[in-house]
This record gives sequence, C-alpha cells and structure tokens, in this order.
Amino acid sequence: WPHVRMIDLSHLAYVLAAAEQRSFSRAAGGFQVKQSTLSRKVARLEDQLGFRLFERTTRGARPTPRARLFLAEARELLDRAGRLEQQAVALRRAAMPRLSLGYVGDLFSGAGRQAVCDFLTLHPDVRLEGHERGPKTLFAELEAKHVDAVIAPAGHPDARWSSQIFAEPLLEAGGNRPVGTGHALYWSPGNTNPLLHSLRSIVAGGPAVGDRAGNPQLLQQKSNQSDIASADHC
Repeated sequence: WPHVRMIDLSHLAYVLAAAEQRSFSRAAGGFQVKQSTLSRKVARLEDQLGFRLFERTTRGARPTPRARLFLAEARELLDRAGRLEQQAVALRRAAMPRLSLGYVGDLFSGAGRQAVCDFLTLHPDVRLEGHERGPKTLFAELEAKHVDAVIAPAGHPDARWSSQIFAEPLLEAGGNRPVGTGHALYWSPGNTNPLLHSLRSIVAGGPAVGDRAGNPQLLQQKSNQSDIASADHC
C-alpha cells in the first residue's frame, strides 16, 4: 500500500474521547495532555480525511452527521487493535524461556525476595511463573512436575528433593534460640532446566547481578494463579 496514508490510532483515540465527552478539554484531561495538543491531533486527522468530524462551539464539540459512521468504525478498529496487542503479548510470553516456582505465602515479602529479584535482574526476558500453594500441596506439585522448584520452610524430611537453605531463622536478641523458621529452595535432582541451575547458584550465594533499577519483568501474584507483569516488586 505505498500510496495509502495510514491513520494514526492515537488520533482515533483522541477523536473518540472527544466525541464521548462532547468536549476537547475533558477529553484532553483524560489523556493528561494539553487541550491544544488534542485539538491539533483532531484537526490533523480531519485534514487527512477531508471532512470535519466536529462542530465546535463555545459549549463544546459535537460530532458531525458525516462523522457518526466513521466513529463507529473507529471504535471497532481500536477494539481490534487492542485484541491484536493482547494476542501478540501472549505469543511473546509463550516463546519466552520459563521457570515455574511454587511458594508459600507472599513471595516478595518473604525470605525468597532477594533471590527472586536477583534472578529476574539476571534474566529479564524469562517467563517466571509463580504458584502460591499451601504447605501440604506444594510438594505434591513438585512431585507431579507442575513446578520446577519450591520455596518452603527449611527442614522438609523427604529425601527425594535436593535443597539449598537461603534464609536461616532469626535468633532472639542476645540468645541462640531461633525465632521463626528458615526457608529453603527444593528441587528434583533430575530437573535439567538451566534456569533452575541459575536460581540455585543465586540462592547458594552466586555472583552479584548488578543494579536492580532496570525494572525487569516480575511476577504478579494472584490467589493460587500465576501471571507475569511489568512491576517494581524489587
């Protein structure tokens, strides 16, 4: 399509907002842009289309009769673009290297926080799946190979699992009696996922991975589910 002038989707979003709000100023406020910026984008689209989309008055902006059919098509186009973006995100995540990690409680406020943050900084393009489970269910998930490893209280008696303690229990002030429980990473000795090897190295006190200010993709916790989101848990 060498001679087709493509419509900027952001311009369509501005136009639809102005039509819904019947006001350029209110629409601009919704996008946190200046009214002059939104007005200029709308005027640019009108020039590209060759007809006016709004009747501008002192009381606001009203879509023209010719604009109504166009606006309906514009809404459908933006909805389709949104679905296409979601599909692209899903395809990208499906192709990412994956590590599945089970844990008890809040992973990012518990003992696993530092290790997981270091791992995500070292592997920003990895799909980390977090599965929150109760203690009784956690090792059943590991046995069924639904997860690559689990973070759980240290001292699990089952000899089938290899483990690495990474959080010793706190001691009472001035004493030697432990307060609370230490935590450990558990995994099956037969698991060959190279990402698990990297996490094990970090838990064991492997090399530092540098500044965590790069905002890597982090696990977004949901009840008994797993997801990935760009967030700053670390």
